[in-house]
Amino acid sequence: MSFMKEVINGSIDIWNRYLEHPFIRELALGTLDEEKFKGYIIDDSIYLREYARIFAYAMYKSKRMADIQLFYNILSFVNESENYTRIYYLQKFGLTQEQVEEMEARPENKAYIAFMRNIVLNHEIPEILMAVLPCMLSYKYIAENVFKPVSHRKDNPYWEFMKDFLTEEFFNNCAKWYLFAEKKCKNLAAERKAILLEIFRSSSEHELQFWDMSYRKRKIM
Repeated sequence: MSFMKEVINGSIDIWNRYLEHPFIRELALGTLDEEKFKGYIIDDSIYLREYARIFAYAMYKSKRMADIQLFYNILSFVNESENYTRIYYLQKFGLTQEQVEEMEARPENKAYIAFMRNIVLNHEIPEILMAVLPCMLSYKYIAENVFKPVSHRKDNPYWEFMKDFLTEEFFNNCAKWYLFAEKKCKNLAAERKAILLEIFRSSSEHELQFWDMSYRKRKIM
């Protein structure tokens, strides 16, 4: 079994809970309360700003130009694809990026950001990859299993959000990310691999808590 398959299998019980989460299910059906989605978009905007900073530090820690370029390319893709959609919904809700940047992250979001920040400041590229990968790869898992079966429902008010995770470009970038992590981690010592599995699982748990948080209404200002 490849290392990355082992990593994902080690957290698949958490990932399967994403698929049954009411936020995800109601999102896919188009029945999610708009205020809950608004809260999600706000916290996601805050999260993505910090996610970009984590990537910047990962680029600083990278020793090879090819690694720096991959981090940069993935970050650019995430920013370009998700920024358009976030701004679309923020404008729909009468909010601006500037307003959102003045808002405070909710506790679950703060904990997730603090977790990633701790990893990037105190560890190296393999550990950083395990901290940031669940965000991207688990969205692919959700898209394949929940969003794709309802992709014919273009009248869903959340279709603009869901479609970002169903594109060939998104799937291709996930594949690049997966292969990059496999290359960086497959030959490490067993003790370090065990730590990497723990980091990946902890990050996956933070993703689940993000969904829990998003199912509650958010105080906007």
